[in-house]
Amino acid sequence: MIQKNTLLIPADKCGVLTVNTFHLYRGFFKKFSKFGDYIKVSVRKTKPENILVKKTKRKAVIVRTKKNVSTIDGSFIMFDYNSAIL
Repeated sequence: MIQKNTLLIPADKCGVLTVNTFHLYRGFFKKFSKFGDYIKVSVRKTKPENILVKKTKRKAVIVRTKKNVSTIDGSFIMFDYNSAIL
């Protein structure tokens, strides 16, 4: 489950090292986001030669979470860290 101010690691090769969640879409009083939800993030740490600079705001999709997700056959999928695609 992803909340506001959660640090995420981008899964794509965009040159960004960490991003911070500051807005959750789909509802005004939403407190958590799950696998596949859209979020709004700000860039916190980048590589020196990157085009994206710090404090830029981007939309992202959550692709990995530490919280386990159950499948249809009853098994669980869980990752080591939270991740999103910008």
